[in-house]
Amino acid sequence: TKPKYAVKYRSVVDLQDYRCSRDSAQSPRPKEIVVTIDLPLLRSAGDTSLEVMEKILLLESKEPAYKLELPLAYPVDENNGND
Repeated sequence: TKPKYAVKYRSVVDLQDYRCSRDSAQSPRPKEIVVTIDLPLLRSAGDTSLEVMEKILLLESKEPAYKLELPLAYPVDENNGND
């Protein structure tokens, strides 16, 4: 079963970034990517396998059977994520 999920992109905006130039633009790459996955039938996170690689997120569980292969829009640092 493919679970429902939401992806949010976060950036930090500082007024000083726009102070010196009228045509300054914010970087198109977000500072954070937050993925929320809804697993209503899962009893424990220990029953899942989660891998985050540079361009893809993989989540899998056997019972209940969930599987998500989510391509990421931006490369991520796979060694520096948060729970």
